[in-house]
Amino acid sequence: MTIAQANGTHVTKRQTEPLFMQRSFQMGSYTGLTRGGVKIDESWLENDGLVNTCSERAPLGAPSKPFDPESIERGMWNMLPTLEADHMWPQGGRMRSHDVRGFYEGLLKVIDGLE
Repeated sequence: MTIAQANGTHVTKRQTEPLFMQRSFQMGSYTGLTRGGVKIDESWLENDGLVNTCSERAPLGAPSKPFDPESIERGMWNMLPTLEADHMWPQGGRMRSHDVRGFYEGLLKVIDGLE
C-alpha cells in the first residue's frame, strides 16, 4: 500500500516487499494518457507495489458497490475494503512472511453465508 505525498505522488510504506519498491514508485508518480486513450489521473496513483488500487476494485465501467455483508448483490462487484498491505501479503509474503490464516478464515465465513 502507498501513502500520498504533499506533491501528489504516492510512495510505498515500509512493509512493502523490497521487490516491489521501484515499481510502486513508478506507478505512484505517473499520470497521463495511455496509447489506448485511457486517462491515468491521480485516482490511479495508489497501489500495492504491483497493481494500482483502482484496478483491483472492479473492472472499469462494471457495476460495483462497497461490500456490505448484510446486502451482497449478485451480478455486482461487491468491493471489499482496501487492504493496508502490498501485493504479496495475501500469499503470506515473500521476504517478509506473516500468517494470513485469519484473513482467509474471514473470507470463508462470508462465502459460507451466501445463498
